[in-house]
Amino acid sequence: MTSSVSKKLEIFQQQSVRSAGGLCAATSANNYQLAALNCRQGVKCRLMLGLIQWRSGDDPTASLTECVRFHKEAIQSMKSIDNVTFTLLDTSVERVGFVAYLVGAEWSVFDTTGFAADRMLDAILSNSLFGAFDPDGWDSGMSELREKGSPLAVASYENYKAAVRAHSEAVTVSVSTAEECFKRRQSDPFFCNADQSEGGGTDNEFVVDYRFAALAKHIGLNSLSAHAWRW
Repeated sequence: MTSSVSKKLEIFQQQSVRSAGGLCAATSANNYQLAALNCRQGVKCRLMLGLIQWRSGDDPTASLTECVRFHKEAIQSMKSIDNVTFTLLDTSVERVGFVAYLVGAEWSVFDTTGFAADRMLDAILSNSLFGAFDPDGWDSGMSELREKGSPLAVASYENYKAAVRAHSEAVTVSVSTAEECFKRRQSDPFFCNADQSEGGGTDNEFVVDYRFAALAKHIGLNSLSAHAWRW
C-alpha cells in the first residue's frame, strides 16, 4: 500500500469518527440540519474508505457494510428530532442503494419524489437493483442532466441505462465504455465539482465506479476491470 493511499485512508477514518460524533451531538441538540449534514458526510467518508480499499485491491466489504449501517442509523436519528419533517432528500439514499446491493445488505425500494437530474437517475438506478424502474422519472432526470450536467455525465448514465436494459433485453453493455467514461472524469467539470467518491480530479485514480459495479453484478457481467465487484 502506497503512502498516499495510507494517508487518504487515515483521513477518511478520522472523518468517519467525527461524523458519528457529530450525528450524536446534532441529535441531542435537536438540530436536524446538522444531523443531515453529518449523515451525508458520514456516508461519504465510509464510502471513500471502501472505494480506496477496493481500488487498492483490498476487500472493501467491511467499510461498505458500515456505510450502509451508518446511513440507516443516521435516518433513525434524523427522524427522532422534534418538529421537523424528515425527507430522504436530506440523505444519501440514492448512492447507498448501490452499496447495499454490492454487499448484500437489507434494502428496500424508496420513494423518488423530489429527486432531480443525476440524483433522480441514481435513485432510479438504485431502485432498479431491487426490482423497480421508473421510465418516466428516468426521462425527466436525463432531460435535467442534459441541461445541468456535462456530455460525459450524459454518456455515463446512458451506459448505466444499457446495463439496466440488459437485465431483461439483449442489450450489449460495454465495460470499456464504463472504464473510459470513468477515466475522463478526472478532467470533467461536472465530476470535479462532485463528491470525491465520484472520481473527479486527483481522486480518479483512488476510487472506482461503484454504480457500474452494482449494475454489472446485477446482470452477471464478469470482467477483470478495476470497477468489477470481486468479493
